[in-house]
Amino acid sequence: MMPHAPEQIAAALRAGRLAHPSIHLSAARFADYLRDKHPDARLVHAADAYLACACADGDTAALSIFDQQFLSGLKPQLGADVDADLASEVAQQLRVRLFSGPRPRIADYRGQGA
Repeated sequence: MMPHAPEQIAAALRAGRLAHPSIHLSAARFADYLRDKHPDARLVHAADAYLACACADGDTAALSIFDQQFLSGLKPQLGADVDADLASEVAQQLRVRLFSGPRPRIADYRGQGA
């Protein structure tokens, strides 16, 4: 399979924009992200990769979506004995680990897992 044929990139971009219409990520930026993260063209979760790319770029809509989809439901995942303050602190630590610094760790997401 040819890595990142234009139709594959276009399909991944459509999937990302359909899933996250409030994110405004350029086609060129997302194509660069795909070429960097998926050299073998085996992208499985295009919409999640689109979200990760936008989060890595600091897009406020993307960061809000990430919070809503992944961090707002964190408390039940941590267990019944975890209070809201601790859950909030864990969420903040995850934000720092994933989104801060010169190269945010979210940029390493390869779209292979949900």
